[in-house]
Amino acid sequence: MVLAYLLREAGFAIGLMYIDHLSREGASFSDSLHVAKVASAWDIPYYYRKFHHTNQKQNSNFQDQARKFRYQVLQEKLREESYTVIATGHHQQDSIESFFLHLSKKAGLEGLLGIELKQDNIVRPLLHLTTDEIDEYCQNKGIQHIIDQSNYQNNYKRNEFRNTVVPKLLKWDENFVESAHTSIEYLKEANHWIDQEIKIWTQTHLKEKGEMLLIPLEQVKMHHSPKLLLLRILKNKGFNASQVKEILSAQNSGQIWVGDHVEANLFQSTLYLSQKIELINSRPIHFPFDDYQHSNLGNILTHHSKPTKSQGEIISVPSSKRNSNLVFRKRLAGDYMKFSYGKKKLKKVFVEHRIPKIERSRLWVLAYEN
Repeated sequence: MVLAYLLREAGFAIGLMYIDHLSREGASFSDSLHVAKVASAWDIPYYYRKFHHTNQKQNSNFQDQARKFRYQVLQEKLREESYTVIATGHHQQDSIESFFLHLSKKAGLEGLLGIELKQDNIVRPLLHLTTDEIDEYCQNKGIQHIIDQSNYQNNYKRNEFRNTVVPKLLKWDENFVESAHTSIEYLKEANHWIDQEIKIWTQTHLKEKGEMLLIPLEQVKMHHSPKLLLLRILKNKGFNASQVKEILSAQNSGQIWVGDHVEANLFQSTLYLSQKIELINSRPIHFPFDDYQHSNLGNILTHHSKPTKSQGEIISVPSSKRNSNLVFRKRLAGDYMKFSYGKKKLKKVFVEHRIPKIERSRLWVLAYEN
């Protein structure tokens, strides 16, 4: 309510959204009526959504699912109504709680940065304020608000930390929250510097080959912090610290690691990153390839007579081969090529030309019979 009051006083055009978790024996709905009443008095838009969850037991994933749902519906409403940003009322103690919760999960530096002040189109204007400052502001301005009583129940780790650990820390040092917040700000500055250094390194050393990203592991290993460097490069691709450690210690070409929708293949001291292959893209396309544009072969043009200059590759098909046995497809086991001196397995051709496994799987072959 303080956030809404401040934004309105500052002259922003705002709307209020209440997401009802259908919890606290109906109290959550009663709280929504207060928000609706404020929105009506201010003559601003009010939005209400329900979150349904079948299992709200202590060890369930209720909080995680609820959090994802909240941001999902907020993003939807932002797009529907053409709002600029989503503003949330997180404060200093929320950020401190996130720091310690991540600390208990073996988080790296990025996991110890608390809550971000700005993250894409999400802003948290109250992040520099303590709970005492917010309470005092409510009293001075006469802002009516509601306390969620479930915050005092220790059925979630965050609640337990808030209700048992923080009071002890404040008893030890009354300025603990403010001091911890300052420390987190220092960590954010250090993290920003690391990000900039890694950005410069990647611009210098990483290369792109088609849809693949090539990472020179020998150069990575020469860096003064190879594990941190590689982890930061792979962080948004679904790879974890254990996989990064395996990659750095791997000796044999051909090893593959799988992240979220991304594969990493080691070949001759180079790590090849590319999207996972979907089997749906492997269907054969029969001659005369009338359907090539739909089948991701738009960059390949076929010519029945004289080839002309055009974008993409030029393919000449002998008339003797123009029958139903001629297809575009992904490679299969046993494929071979014919030369004047005899046959050679396609796999051997790939090896001789130093084409890594991850790239072989993405090549289309023009095949006659096998």
